[in-house]
Amino acid sequence: MIKVHEHSIEVTNQNDTLFNLLTVPNLLRHLEHYAKHPHEYFEPLENSEVTEMFEDGRQVFYRVLHFGSMDVKDKVTFINDLTMVIDIERTEDYPGSRLTIKIETFEANQTIRLHFIYEEDSTVAPKEDIFLSLRRKAYEQKDKDMVERIRQRADHLPALS
Repeated sequence: MIKVHEHSIEVTNQNDTLFNLLTVPNLLRHLEHYAKHPHEYFEPLENSEVTEMFEDGRQVFYRVLHFGSMDVKDKVTFINDLTMVIDIERTEDYPGSRLTIKIETFEANQTIRLHFIYEEDSTVAPKEDIFLSLRRKAYEQKDKDMVERIRQRADHLPALS
């Protein structure tokens, strides 16, 4: 896997009115909800099929994401209480890829961030061009939208299921 993009987004800080609602354990529950109900966080996604399992003591979701005529299959694994990894299967149209989302805390200013790492299954780094730049901007916008959706739902903690 070759890293194609990496960025962080602040979720909350000590001066935020949502600070007491968006704790690390609560943020993890929101990420679990995101894994189970991805269509609620990403508009182009029409619907999804999700199967939950436990493998080697880890919570795992196998998903089929329906984008109109295109289906994407992926596997979401919760590595620990701070890290979620999404492995996307390769298709004829795009290479296999991975998105890692890590919850990061910073004691100095009591900040919680989500750190996103995008990788693709390749031995050659992608060409630095306008298309890669646009793709990176799209990743960042999608992630900002997800964080905003989590913030909007901060006082409605998803039920454990």
